[in-house]
Amino acid sequence: MKESISLKPHDIAIAIKILLAKKKDWRQVDISYELGLSQSEVAKSLKRLNFAGIELDRKINKTALLDLILHGIK
Repeated sequence: MKESISLKPHDIAIAIKILLAKKKDWRQVDISYELGLSQSEVAKSLKRLNFAGIELDRKINKTALLDLILHGIK
C-alpha cells in the first residue's frame, strides 16, 4: 500500500522561497531563519516536497509547484 503524506501550508512557502533564492546553494538553516521556522520543520517539509515530486535534487519542479498552487489548494 502506498504511503500518504499531506503537504502543509508552509511547505508551499518553503518551495517558493527556494525557487526565488538568489543563491542556488541554499541551506536549510538559512531557510529556517528567514521564514521563522525550526530547522527540523524545514527538513520535514523538504521530505514532504520531495515525496510529492516538487523538490528534486535541491531544485524545485516549477510545473509540479504551479499545478499544486492552481489545483491543489482549496
